[in-house]
Order: sequence, then structure tokens, then C-alpha cells
Amino acid sequence: MKKTVSVILALVLLFLFCGCVKRIDMPFNGNVKFREIELTIPERFVRDSTQSSENMFIFERGYYEEYIIISGNESQNAAAPDLGLEKYMEQMLSVNAESKIIPFLDRKAVLSTYYKEDLYCQEVFFYHGSQAYAIALRGGTEDAFWEIANSVRTGEETENAAG
Repeated sequence: MKKTVSVILALVLLFLFCGCVKRIDMPFNGNVKFREIELTIPERFVRDSTQSSENMFIFERGYYEEYIIISGNESQNAAAPDLGLEKYMEQMLSVNAESKIIPFLDRKAVLSTYYKEDLYCQEVFFYHGSQAYAIALRGGTEDAFWEIANSVRTGEETENAAG
């Protein structure tokens, strides 16, 4: 009896540690919820759980030939988003990014284009609720960036779509 229980326990532990059990809180691609937003991560990407954290998800393709960064943090500037967007745009311009304010998700956002580690990068920065969000694609094309950015939905949009 003890031997059977030991074998079953060993198999259960093996399944848990080898990743055979899907974790709900660890989205690897597809429809991903991050704080109060949702977006669709293309299948060619996989989440790097070793680099991701509570404040940032990272999805990569081809050993970081191309990668997506989704970040979000509480922000006092969310109460006055225009001022916060201007500050962020100035910060991006100071590091030689092309940066401008655009309409995004029925609000204003900062769109920045730059090179980092020889990779072409695009990023959109916006406020929703009390959070500041940034979604960046590094190493991809403009079309690939907009495929991801255009999939972003806020909590209200996802609730309205479900109901």
C-alpha cells in the first residue's frame, strides 16, 4: 500500500513540475488578461515566465528576435492624463525616440518608435483607471505592432462584449 501511494505521489509531483498541468495564471499566448486590460498575443509568441512579473508580462519569439512587453503600474498621473502623457512623450523624445500623442481606445496615448539593441521598436503608452500601461513590440514590424495594439480591450469593453 505504501509503495502504491509513493508511486502515485511521485507521478503527481512529476506532472506538476514538468509543466503537464496548465496553470490558469500563466497565459502563454492567445487572449491574455493583464490587470484591467485584455489583448491577443499572436501564437508565434510564448510567455517568458522567468522574466515576467506582477507588473510586466514578456512574450518572446525566436530567442528574443522579437518580443512583446506589457507593463502596468499605479500612477498618480492617471488623474490628470494629459499632463502625464506630455511628460512621458518628453521622456521618450529625450532618448531619441520619435514620439507623438495619438487617439487610442477612445482616449489619448503616446506612440513612440525607437531602436533598442538594434531592434526596431514601437510602443503605446496610455492610462486606464488608476494605471499607466505600456505595450511594446521590439524586433517586429509596424504591422505586427498594430496587430497587437488593435487587439487591446479595456475592462468596460470586455464586459460589454460578454453581456
